[in-house]
Amino acid sequence: MAQSAVAEKDLRKLSRSDLLEMLLEQTEKVEFLSAENEKLSGQLQECREKLDQVESLRAREAYLESLISKIESALNTSQARERAALKSLLEAKPETQVKEDDLLSQITIPFKLPKAFHAKDRQQLQEETKDIAHRGKHKKKLEGKK
Repeated sequence: MAQSAVAEKDLRKLSRSDLLEMLLEQTEKVEFLSAENEKLSGQLQECREKLDQVESLRAREAYLESLISKIESALNTSQARERAALKSLLEAKPETQVKEDDLLSQITIPFKLPKAFHAKDRQQLQEETKDIAHRGKHKKKLEGKK
């Protein structure tokens, strides 16, 4: 309190022009700091928005990775079942000398895509699967002609 009383006494001794000059300096400082505060608040908001986007992307990435993992697991399980079925067929009929490739081309895998795939993605994947199967059959026909 002693300091504020001294400062008050010093202020009372100053002339009006000195007081106005001090008031003008303080007003300029307040305006500068307000502008700086507004600028920094805007930058902070932009950073928060970017962080929200990154978190959203990370969540999507994690979801897609879990889908890929489930698809790979289902595919591995299906392939294991196919191999077991092929092995049992080959062991059951050794006299027919059936080739594994011939059996693989005849087996179709009923594979359901997760609901998360859009119809467009589903259609594209089905078309690619058909294209791969068609190329495999075409390759065998060419090999048979040689």
